[in-house]
Amino acid sequence: MPGAWLLALALTAGVVAGPTTPAAEPLCRNGFLLTQDKTLLRFDENAHGYAKIAELPKPVNALGYFADLGYAISGGQTVTIDASGHLASVGPAVVPGAYAGAVAGSDWLLLDGSTLVDVRLPALTVARRVQLSDQIDLGDWAVNPLDGALYGLAAGPSRLVRVDPATGVVDATALPTVDGVAFGAVSISAFGVLMALENSSGRIYRIPLTDPSQASYVEAGVQAYHADAAACPILWDYGSSENAEAPRNTVTTMEVLSIGGSVGADDGVPAPTIAADATSWQVTVAVRNTTPEPARLAGWLGDARATAEVPSGAESVVLSWPRVSVPRTARSLRLLLRLYAGNPAVVQPTGSASGGEVEEYAVSIRWPQPIPHDPPSPTVRPSPSTVASPVPPSPSPSASPVAPAAVRRPPAPPAPKRKLPLTLTFFAGLLVPAITLAARVRR
Repeated sequence: MPGAWLLALALTAGVVAGPTTPAAEPLCRNGFLLTQDKTLLRFDENAHGYAKIAELPKPVNALGYFADLGYAISGGQTVTIDASGHLASVGPAVVPGAYAGAVAGSDWLLLDGSTLVDVRLPALTVARRVQLSDQIDLGDWAVNPLDGALYGLAAGPSRLVRVDPATGVVDATALPTVDGVAFGAVSISAFGVLMALENSSGRIYRIPLTDPSQASYVEAGVQAYHADAAACPILWDYGSSENAEAPRNTVTTMEVLSIGGSVGADDGVPAPTIAADATSWQVTVAVRNTTPEPARLAGWLGDARATAEVPSGAESVVLSWPRVSVPRTARSLRLLLRLYAGNPAVVQPTGSASGGEVEEYAVSIRWPQPIPHDPPSPTVRPSPSTVASPVPPSPSPSASPVAPAAVRRPPAPPAPKRKLPLTLTFFAGLLVPAITLAARVRR
């Protein structure tokens, strides 16, 4: 039997393969890794907070992230760093003098003096060398996922440096609002925001690469003599589809910021409904915000939008639409919910957003029920078996006498109309024609 054969094959495969090993916890998702001398830290994607991962046995340079491992140069060796912070040597330093590094796909892009060295991972083979068009002094650089270029900060005076990894062309832009003497750790977020640690002050500058003049900073308090950084892989939560226009939010990984209990299933609003004649609507949404900052929830019912603040520690929030219109031909309405970290200036139902989660629902429409119609009861005619017998049954000795029901008599027939006696009728029948004939003769 085919079923038995497949079952036997499955059991055999299970015996041969043995129990599966749980997937290892990744070193990081979203945000970035940063080394403060020999301390390995993990920051969230907005540099608002960090967690300590481990103490490393020695400082590292040219840190990059590939296949859930950190790759770095340390003490003449190429080393890897796992989720527990364990540092392991995987061979001699592929580029001994490298001090700035970043990973793009499987390419580990290292800065060696005025040369870009492309090292393929995990084989650690040099794929190409590119001479830079200008000598640059960068403590670190990072890949912008939006344009594929390398960016870093040069000090004295502060400049934003861009390097084309394909041609080696170097461009620099002055940053008068950024102050510092050493920028040793650089990372770039999924939204093209460069995070750079100024070693002496412990500040982390946040520089939008689309408009560097809007640079700001947070007081991270991580002063370091020796620092490096690497961007973590991006983890998205999508709506109903996965494309450039579909709504997608980066998952908050330092704390929990979710619709419902956690990021995953659409569990924020169980079985939402709306009346067909509704002109306004509101819904209570289950949320979870364990971050230290308030967040923002936005919802779209069809094209109508509603927003609400989600305070830190909140478990639910109410979204209200003061005006709605339910199409007369619709069976359901689409409800899109997006939870954002912080208080973004723009919320929209498409594209990418920072933090939180995306959920989508079909809101059932309750149409009015028709008024029940009770038809008149049909006339019940007695069947022959129910016709009373002409001879009433003898009363039971124990039964009490019952007065016979009054018999309804039929109404009397109408009185007959008075008619002439037959003799007069016959005489009139002869007389009328005779009179008529005499009248004609006289003419």
